[in-house]
Amino acid sequence: MPKMTIEQSHQLPADEVRRRLDILQTRLAQQYGIEGQWVSPTEAKIKRSGANGTIKCDDNRVIVHLDLSFALTPLKSKIENRVRNELAQCLASTGSVASTGNAAGAAATESAAGSESVAGSESAAGTESAAGTESAEKPA
Repeated sequence: MPKMTIEQSHQLPADEVRRRLDILQTRLAQQYGIEGQWVSPTEAKIKRSGANGTIKCDDNRVIVHLDLSFALTPLKSKIENRVRNELAQCLASTGSVASTGNAAGAAATESAAGSESVAGSESAAGTESAAGTESAEKPA
């Protein structure tokens, strides 16, 4: 299985990092079906069909480890870029958490949702991802 590790530095207190990651996880769960669960005060497990991993919080960085299914190998770079962007926005010292979300599902995280949709897909549902960012219900 393709693996990736993404690190994002931050200058936030630990409780704020976790709060932001919780917000991101909620958003990613709604959008992409990513499940996240804290297994300790500093580590969360994330999973979705085709992807699973961990998010670890240190004093000055968040580390996302993801394992993707072989089917998602062609999307690895898109997923990795999306996770990086989500984490950077989420952990920005002055960023808006409400609009950017947070990384505990991520982030990826985003657990990179493990699909084209997490990577910013513009595909219709049912092609490369069932959770694409555009719907198959486009006006005719």
